[in-house]
Amino acid sequence: MIFKNPFKKSEPPKKMSDQVLWDHLDHCAIDFRSSQSDLITAYGTRPSGWTEGLQYCEFQSARPFIAGFAHPLVFQFSETTDLRPPPSYCVGFVRASGDVFENFQTAVHQLEDLFGSGVDVSSSNTRSRLWVFGRAQVRATVFPPRLNRAKNSRHDAIEGSATECSVAIEPAYCPELSDQERAQIESYSALFLNKTSGSGDHSLHVIGEMRRYAQVTAPIDPGFGLNKEALHLIQIIDAERLNILPKEWIESVQYTQIRPAKGGGSITLDVMYKPEREADGRPRWMSLIRDDFGEDAHKDVAMRLAGMLGAKFEERITDDV
Repeated sequence: MIFKNPFKKSEPPKKMSDQVLWDHLDHCAIDFRSSQSDLITAYGTRPSGWTEGLQYCEFQSARPFIAGFAHPLVFQFSETTDLRPPPSYCVGFVRASGDVFENFQTAVHQLEDLFGSGVDVSSSNTRSRLWVFGRAQVRATVFPPRLNRAKNSRHDAIEGSATECSVAIEPAYCPELSDQERAQIESYSALFLNKTSGSGDHSLHVIGEMRRYAQVTAPIDPGFGLNKEALHLIQIIDAERLNILPKEWIESVQYTQIRPAKGGGSITLDVMYKPEREADGRPRWMSLIRDDFGEDAHKDVAMRLAGMLGAKFEERITDDV
């Protein structure tokens, strides 16, 4: 049987700013601007119900983001999650019906009323619709059972999840810089810049997803380095977002090379750190570089960074399989 999408392609979506989504979140009294740690203190946590070590925090809002959610909107975290930023991803699940397409329609029709037509981003095993607001976005997705034959442990653990429609929200909200942070940025000196380089003329990706921490008022080239006093590691994600880590938090710099085999191989550079008030437990991590084409690149940058930070340098080399 050939499956047909129940939603016809409509007119091109209108361009929207992040504020459009933020206004609706404010209308629902969903506190997306507070830090995850403050939200956890206010609302508490519960286990995800299907992934060990994963916790949910439920927003206690005046109104639901859309009608039909099985429980309030949640964000998820583990013991290695940096809880200083606001949630970068939250999700609700529509399980009003045992029919996957009815749940999809319940979500999509409401989102269309709020935000317009969106874009069909379905894949071979999903039916999905996306609304983009600047950097923020909302995505409604179902995994129709007829297109997904493999056993799924989530479906066994959570009743109704086999036919649910997830509504994932990425608010992309960034807090303003403090005066102290602005002073640190003013003396920032780049150690690595994200720019096209190398014989393959490919782009090196400085990545910061899940780390939207502050807002930059003047454009700075993406990359990372230290401030003048070498007391803070600063990662510039793009012209408006960055991360700042105090030097004393950082325990190690990890350089990982996956050598090409069946796949293309990759290089990653991460820092492992523990916030001052979290001396116990597992270190958190922040990724600085992912190079999907490098065969033995950036080790010198990783070693220099470890030296500048006074942190341990760790190298791991594995084969792609």
